[in-house]
Amino acid sequence: MLSSIDALKDLGNLQELDLGGCTALNSIDTLKELSNLQTLNLSDCTGLSSIDALKDLRNLKTLKLSKTNRFSTDAIKELREQLPQMRINCPKLQVLDQ
Repeated sequence: MLSSIDALKDLGNLQELDLGGCTALNSIDTLKELSNLQTLNLSDCTGLSSIDALKDLRNLKTLKLSKTNRFSTDAIKELREQLPQMRINCPKLQVLDQ
């Protein structure tokens, strides 16, 4: 069971990362180092409590957050405002868009 992604910090050219189903993962702070990341799947990462580390990932275009309900709608809305080119797949966004 994956609980840490610290080993990824030196993979600055990584463009796609699928962490879906990593329920023991509780921090994604290491992702701040992945400046070329374009696609990220965090679906069913139920141990995560913050997505703040994603705010500076200017190349991120697709973020999957389904089955990850610990984030407030405000946090998701703020992330979407900071990265307007990004497509976020998250059921909570249905509430924001209505």
